Parts: sequence; structure tokens; C-alpha cells
Amino acid sequence: AKMAEGDDMEWLSDYVLAFLKSPSWVAPIAQFVDERCIIFEDEEENKLEYTECHNEYKELIDSSFAAHLLEIDVTGEQFEQFCQRGLSTNPTLHRVLVEQILSADDFLIFKAMMTKRNADLYREAQRRVDAGHTEDDFYETMIEEEEDLGLAGVGSAVADEWKMYE
Repeated sequence: AKMAEGDDMEWLSDYVLAFLKSPSWVAPIAQFVDERCIIFEDEEENKLEYTECHNEYKELIDSSFAAHLLEIDVTGEQFEQFCQRGLSTNPTLHRVLVEQILSADDFLIFKAMMTKRNADLYREAQRRVDAGHTEDDFYETMIEEEEDLGLAGVGSAVADEWKMYE
């Protein structure tokens, strides 16, 4: 059933907040960031590959968001109307949407996020090397952390795939 123009849109607010926290939203984005952040260095120069990566990220966000709306038969135009009317009454949803969706359009925010994640992964890898952890310890810790985040299985599948190449 299509969403009527005058329907109470509280359910849509609840749905959007729920899917923005769901593994079907979080996992592909986290995977993209982790796989692609390696090219981002903490320097002022913006390389062409940063722009290409940003465009791919925007496409991922757009297509993931559209797929979630399609599941509930809400068009992009209907969601736009909802944003214009509904966000003023739901500050939590407004904040989450601004952070996760609208910031995807801002290259500088994207670059800062990717640069920070690259630095975080580097520090974590360096900490593990300094502590004498093996590669298998890294995979086990990664899987435990993902289980804590509700992403069980995502990391283990990636870890299993990488072990094939050893």
C-alpha cells in the first residue's frame, strides 16, 4: 500500500532510525570505509582518486537508502516531503540523517572520515605488532568486536576469504 500524503509519518521516522542502525545499512558502509580508507593520507592535497572514491561512496549511500525505502514502498519524493515536514518534529532523526546521509555529499567531511579511519586502522595494526600478536589473533579480535556491534559473520567471512590467500 502506498503511503498516503496525509498519513501520520511517525512510523517512517521509527523505520528510518531503525534501519540506519541495522546491519544491512551499517555493514556495507563500514566495509567500504575499511577497504577504501587506505588511499587517504593526512595532507591538504586532494587527489583525483579521493573524488572517485567519494562518488562511489555517495552511490553506495544513495542506493542503500533507496533500497530501504523501496522495501516499504516509499518513493524518493515522498521521503523528501517527509524530511521537509517531519524532521522539525524529530530532532533525533534530524541529527542522524544529517550525520549519515547528508554528510555523504560533503567531500571534506568524507575525506576527514576516511583519513581518520585509515589512521585508526594503522594505529591498531601497529599496537598489535608492538604487542606481538599474530595475524590469527587479529582475526579473532576483529570477529569479537563485530559481534559486539551486531555485525556477527561479516568480519569472519572477510577473514576466511583472506585466509584463503595465505
